[in-house]
Amino acid sequence: MRRGTGADMNNGGARVARSALFGRPQTDEDRAYSARVASKSLDMHVEQNDRELENIREKVSTLRQVSVEIHNSLDAQTRMLGDMQVDMNSTNDSLTRTIGKLGEMISSGSSSSTCMLALFLVALFFTLYYIAGYLRG
Repeated sequence: MRRGTGADMNNGGARVARSALFGRPQTDEDRAYSARVASKSLDMHVEQNDRELENIREKVSTLRQVSVEIHNSLDAQTRMLGDMQVDMNSTNDSLTRTIGKLGEMISSGSSSSTCMLALFLVALFFTLYYIAGYLRG
């Protein structure tokens, strides 16, 4: 068997093609050449598959990292929402008690306490208005 360069292999390929075209039987050398070409083609496909598998591994690894980050973010947001719910319930209870006490004070009929409450609310409004204006710039 002959080992050759790429040019020899191209000539061998032409010889095999001519043999097949003109109906001549293949020689052992032609068969060996065909086997080398098939082996080289198989090696190229295996290398290509290996490169594609490595590319897929990298993408799967990246997707896994992204999914872990999403999971951690969702856990943090779930905890934050739970804390907000506790705070909102506490604020709701506080407002309910305050409104109840305010209703009791108004229903008691004391005009001086109602007047004091109105003055307090007006002062609170202007204070908040001033603070909001100061914070805006």
